[in-house]
Amino acid sequence: MNRLKNLFDDLTSEELNQILKPLSKEISTFSVSFDIEEEETIENENGEAFENKIVTRAILRGSIKRDCFIAYAKYRYKAEVKMEGKPFPVDFINAEMNSGNGIFRKKVNNSSMLKKTDKVFEYGNACRSSWMVVVAKKGNATGKVKVKLK
Repeated sequence: MNRLKNLFDDLTSEELNQILKPLSKEISTFSVSFDIEEEETIENENGEAFENKIVTRAILRGSIKRDCFIAYAKYRYKAEVKMEGKPFPVDFINAEMNSGNGIFRKKVNNSSMLKKTDKVFEYGNACRSSWMVVVAKKGNATGKVKVKLK
C-alpha cells in the first residue's frame, strides 16, 4: 500500500485527474412482466357482496451499472417493481449478485426497490463481468429476472 501511495505522491494534478476519470461506463438492463391477482369485494345496491378477481401486470426491472477506473471498478445494482409506471411495493425482492468479489445477496421486504453498490480494487484489472438474479414476490405471483454485464 505504501508503494502505491508513493506512486501517487509523484503524480501531477493533471495526471491524478486522468486516473480519477472513468475509463469506461457500461449499463445492462433487463425487464420481465408478471401478473398479480388480487381479490376485491364489491357490494351491490341490495347489500349483496360479490368476489371479483383483478389481474394486474407488474414489471420487474433489473440493472447493473459499472464505472471502470484504472485502479478499481464501481458496480451499482438496482431492482425495481412498477405497475402502470409507478413504484409498486411487493412482499419481498431478493437478489443474488456477483462482481468478481464473490457472490453476495440482499433482500428487502415490503418495498418496490432494492439497491446495492460494490467496488472491486485491482490495478488495471478491476472491470470484470458481473451478473444479478432478482426474484420479486407479491402473494402467489413471482417475477424473476437475470441481468448480465460482460
